Amino acid sequence: MRIPTLLAATLLAFPAYAANITDISDAVDGEKRLEVDFAIGLSHSTRKGKITREWNQKCDVEGYPHCPSGTPADHNGAVFDVTELRVEDVTDTMDLRLTFGLWHDLEVHLGAPYTLGESRSWVFASVADSNGISTQVTDANSTFRGLQKLDVNGLAGNSQPLISVPGQTYRSGFGDPYIGFSWAPFNHEREPRQPGDAFPDFRQTSTWAFGLDYTMPIATVDDPAKWRFTTEDFTFVDPNDANRAKNHWNLISSSGSSGMGHGAHILDLWTAASKRMAFVDPFVKLHFTLPLAVTTAAADACTLLTSNPQLANTQLNDQAKKNCAAPHGDGLGNWAGKTGYAPSFTGGLTLGTEIVALEREEYHLKIAFDLNLDTSYVSRGRNYSELSDALGKLTYTDQYLALKGSAGILARFSRYIQLRVNIFGGFETPHFITGEPPGHDLAPFNGQVDFATPEQSPVYDFRIDPNGRRARVEETTVLGIGGSLAASFY
Repeated sequence: MRIPTLLAATLLAFPAYAANITDISDAVDGEKRLEVDFAIGLSHSTRKGKITREWNQKCDVEGYPHCPSGTPADHNGAVFDVTELRVEDVTDTMDLRLTFGLWHDLEVHLGAPYTLGESRSWVFASVADSNGISTQVTDANSTFRGLQKLDVNGLAGNSQPLISVPGQTYRSGFGDPYIGFSWAPFNHEREPRQPGDAFPDFRQTSTWAFGLDYTMPIATVDDPAKWRFTTEDFTFVDPNDANRAKNHWNLISSSGSSGMGHGAHILDLWTAASKRMAFVDPFVKLHFTLPLAVTTAAADACTLLTSNPQLANTQLNDQAKKNCAAPHGDGLGNWAGKTGYAPSFTGGLTLGTEIVALEREEYHLKIAFDLNLDTSYVSRGRNYSELSDALGKLTYTDQYLALKGSAGILARFSRYIQLRVNIFGGFETPHFITGEPPGHDLAPFNGQVDFATPEQSPVYDFRIDPNGRRARVEETTVLGIGGSLAASFY
C-alpha cells in the first residue's frame, strides 16, 4: 500500500522516538531532571477450551455417545479421548504502575494488578456423531460423573462423582505487587545521524534494553480448595427438571472468598532490541519467567489433613495420608514441601514492528500502529488448571506452546499524556491437565515406584492421574481488548 506523499514527508523529516517496547523513562537528560510516569491499564479477556479425557472404551457393552461410530469389536477396551466439558474464563483486570526515571534510559517501576472480576465456569459439552448430530454429555455418561467407578484409593465400589457440573466460581481483588528496573545501555536517539544515507534519520546503533521484575507473594493466595463443594447429594437429577441447573450451580458456589495471589516469588527477565528505519520500527524481545513457590502456598495436599479434613478424605487416599504424616527426614516419608504448588516456568520470543503514521518531536506528538506475535513455551508443573476449581486442588499440567498476536495503536498527544489501545488473541496447543507423577523410587532402588509404600506421592490420584484416565484441554483460545492511559511529569 502506498503512503500519501504528505504523510511520507512527515515521516522522513523529523527525529524518531524508539519503539514503545524499548522506550525507557530517564532523568538528568536535558530539560528532564526527574521523570515520573503514572499509568493505569484496563483489559477484558475471554478464554475458552474443551476438556477431554482418556477413557477405556467398552463400546459393545455401554454404547454411550463417546464411543466412535462403528468402533470395531477388537477395539473394545481401547483408550480414546472422550469429550467431556466446555470451560470459560472471563476476566476484567486493572493494572496500576508508577515509574521513576533515574538516569539516562534507566528506570525503576512498581505496580499492582487488581482483578475487577474473574468468572470461571464449566458445563457439559456436546458430541457430534458421524452424521453431524450433536448429543449432550449428561451425568449418566460423563466419565467425571456417572461413569466414574473408582474411589480415592483406586478401587471399584464406593465411588463418587469427581466434580459437580455445571459449576462456576467468581473472584476479585488485588494480586501480587511487583517491582523492577529497566535500562537501555544503547539508544539510537543518542547517536549522531549518518550524513548521506537514504533516510535523514538513519543511525547505525539500534536501541537495546533489558529489565528484571520481581513479583512479591503478598496478596491472599488463590486457593482452589476454597471453591470445592464439601457435600453433595450424588443422586442424579432428572435431566428435564427445570431446577436441575440451579441446584448444581448452588452446590459449587463458595460462601467464602479466595484471593488473587500466586503464592510464589516470580522473576521476570527480558531483553529487547528495536531499529528505527524511516517510519518502520521493527523489534524483537526475549522473555523468561521463573516462579519459585513459597512454602506457605495454598493448596498443599498434606496441609488439608489439618486445615480441611473433610476435603482431605475426598482427595487423599489411605497411603497418601500415611505418607503425609510420616516422620520427615528419614529418607522414606520425606514429602515435606513437595505436595504443593510447583509452578511452570515460561520462556518466549516476541517479534513485531511499529508503523509510525505521524510524528512531531517538537510537539511531543506521535501516532503509531503496533503489530506483534509472541510464541511461548510453558513447562510441566503443578499448577492452577482448567479443572482446579472443579476438583478443589492443583493439578499436574503437561508442557505446551502458547501463540499470541496483538494489534494496537499508540497515541502520544503531548509531553504529558499517552494513550494505547490494543486487541489480542491467541491459542494454546492441546496438553494434559492431569497426570501427576506416581512418586519417587527410594532405597534400595528397584527402578520403579511401589504403591502402598512411602514411595507413593501423596498428590497422586488414582482416578485422574494414571495413563488412560488423564484429562486434556483442547481448542484453547483467548480473545481480548486492552488499553492504558499514562501521564508523565518532568
